[in-house]
Amino acid sequence: MGKPSIMVVEDEFIVAQDLISSLTNMGYEVCAHADSGEKAIQKAEQAQPDLIIMDIILKGDMDGIQAASEIHERFQIPVIFLTAFGNKSLLDRAKSTEPFGYLIKPFNEAELHSALEIGLYKAAMEKKLRLSEKRFKTMAELLPTGVFEIDYRHLITYMNSAAMRMLGVSVDDFERGLDFRQFIAMDEKPSSAPDDHSLMQSRGPTEHQVLRKDGSRLSVIADFAAMPKNEYNKNRTDVKPSGMLVNLTDITQIKKLEFQLHQSQKMEAIGRLAGGIAHDFNNILYVVLGYSELLMSGMPPDHPHFEGLQEIFKASERARQLVKQLMAFGRKQVLNINWVDINQVIMDFEKLLGRVIGEDITLTFKLMRKPAIVKADVSQIEQILMNLVVNARDAMPDGGTVSIETAIMELDHNYATARTEVTPGNYIMIAVTDSGIGMEKDTIERIFEPFYTTKSKESGTGLGLSTVYGIVKQHNGHIEVYSEPGKGASFKVYLPSFADEVCIMDPESTSDHMPLIGSATIMVVEDDPSVLRMTCRILSENGYNVIQARDAEDAVQQSRDYRQTLHMLLSDVIMPTMKGPEVYQRISEYHPETKALFMSGYTADVITRQGVLNKGLQFIQKPFSAKALLEKVNSVLYNTVSE
Repeated sequence: MGKPSIMVVEDEFIVAQDLISSLTNMGYEVCAHADSGEKAIQKAEQAQPDLIIMDIILKGDMDGIQAASEIHERFQIPVIFLTAFGNKSLLDRAKSTEPFGYLIKPFNEAELHSALEIGLYKAAMEKKLRLSEKRFKTMAELLPTGVFEIDYRHLITYMNSAAMRMLGVSVDDFERGLDFRQFIAMDEKPSSAPDDHSLMQSRGPTEHQVLRKDGSRLSVIADFAAMPKNEYNKNRTDVKPSGMLVNLTDITQIKKLEFQLHQSQKMEAIGRLAGGIAHDFNNILYVVLGYSELLMSGMPPDHPHFEGLQEIFKASERARQLVKQLMAFGRKQVLNINWVDINQVIMDFEKLLGRVIGEDITLTFKLMRKPAIVKADVSQIEQILMNLVVNARDAMPDGGTVSIETAIMELDHNYATARTEVTPGNYIMIAVTDSGIGMEKDTIERIFEPFYTTKSKESGTGLGLSTVYGIVKQHNGHIEVYSEPGKGASFKVYLPSFADEVCIMDPESTSDHMPLIGSATIMVVEDDPSVLRMTCRILSENGYNVIQARDAEDAVQQSRDYRQTLHMLLSDVIMPTMKGPEVYQRISEYHPETKALFMSGYTADVITRQGVLNKGLQFIQKPFSAKALLEKVNSVLYNTVSE
């Protein structure tokens, strides 16, 4: 370790030479000498000594106090003052430069040596302190959390960059002075707001709300620690902390994700409940629909009970539609997936949508130029459009504008990370925006719950938007809602895009031209006796030869014994001992020419994966009308179904 370097600032030549000689004899290195304040600043910058001995009274326009002040500010070099005058005003001026000592002329070598050693030691300690502070601030600046230093008046004396971003403040705001209390615990009543003592005595982190400069709020986890003032009681406990160190971790995004997960789990639970109800209810509805339709078919319109049967049939149809909506919400209904151009669906649907919204509402379109191709069930896309447009219409009792827009959007990793159940990638966006009354935040949070509605009981069931939600999720899509009171609402549906893939649209159905009377042999397998009787009656009364099987084992046994042509198997999907597709495989061993049609009232169909029919397997959803059953049976028998 080298000798400590000293610079001497003294305008009297003889005194300066004597001082330099004494310093050299003591083992110090005199690296520079200056005889004025201006030269002292210049040589201090060049020599960078460990310590400066400076006379207060110097020739020229700048005295030693002024020179020491500038040197301290620019170079942080410690100074020991020399003076022949000890008056109070001079010493008060000198204090402002934070000197490391004073020597009153005349002084001896022992006094000089003591002052230098103390000054150099103090300078070394301050240098270590500065380096430590620099390391602390460097580390604090690298932290993603907000770090604050707060004095006893609650003023923020230090904050890192993350803290500034967290509060939304600038360096100018900080320099003007910021009270920490104006940002934290804003939701607390004054009487219950956390005080300094309770915060510092708290064990572990605590959760708070932070109010940013722009008025927005963040959820944070706060850690508090006292800065000691080194005033102790008899137990050696610091009783007068000089302030606090605070570390704030922003958990706003985590809270949002927790809420989204909770919402997703809640919707999933409601969906499972709705699906379970729908299964049992579908079988009941099928019997009511079937028998009312059969009774009407054999009854003249002027019969006294004909009108009553019509009302039963209509009510059952309405109930069937409600069940379909419940199943859509539960994401379990069976879909007929094809390539679909969303733009074409919208254009084909334009006239119908125009009639739905009425004359006092303007309907506008902004569709992407290239085909908006997705893999979807076209009827479900139409359901999405209809429900969203009807919802927009109802939000504008005094008229307004509804716009429908399509675009291809990339939902990147950052977008997906902030939302559950979203996979990054390209999506076709369908946006339905209205200029209506808008919604509060609480309404938006519940908008997709089944049976939740802001309308009167006569105006809606509360299933329209929940149906949209279920359909979108079943198509592996995503839906966002943007709304504020008085500013309308925008529903944005995102479906995975296949815009760059070649697609072949399905041929039009020819079911309207198929005969509904047949003569084929059909085996009906159903474990619900009432459903079995109803189905067999419909088929037999329309010319089909029907074989009844009360369960899976009975069906396999009868098919093995049946020696004639078995044209079709009509089977329930879910049965106690064997599923419908398994029954079909077993029967195909004896009758390889047999075709199959499956039916179910279940929301989760085992012959589908995520609600999508496997190729080659045909399905009809219970409850269905006699006409719908006959059309579907004929389409399968005559190979007119789309694959």
